[in-house]
Amino acid sequence: MEILEKYGIVEAGKDYVWFDCESFEKSKAYIELIKNLSSISKSKFSPQNLNIENEGWTENREHYIVEISFTLSNENHQIKLLCEEWFDFDLIIQLNQILLKEGMEDQFYPVKTGDQSLIIVFGSPSLKEKLAGENVLESTEQLILTKLINFNSLKIV
Repeated sequence: MEILEKYGIVEAGKDYVWFDCESFEKSKAYIELIKNLSSISKSKFSPQNLNIENEGWTENREHYIVEISFTLSNENHQIKLLCEEWFDFDLIIQLNQILLKEGMEDQFYPVKTGDQSLIIVFGSPSLKEKLAGENVLESTEQLILTKLINFNSLKIV
């Protein structure tokens, strides 16, 4: 993507993560994504004790819950996502909230691709401003999956 190259974001797996948002229902997809996010952050986001739990698919269900837990800066974190074949953008939002809580100003930013894939970059608020000026940032508010009112209280058993 030429716009990203303009800001020094040129190498997949090193400077950005590019993945298909459809068929993201497998827990290994989230493990791979978390590892790739750590890589593009140059280990600023370096989760330890990564664990992915899910309740799995059952017949006649359109979704299931995935819980991602990890330790960052000696603090345990848990993120609950809804899997229904598409990537749950709450992951980016919640990771950014954790990074802010940890005192990091660098964040993960989703970049539009024009298809069912997504690029995620990591950088400063000034990078976000530049990408927003180029009109390439994905609006995460429009992409969040609709969840039940009691979603956060649901448990994997």
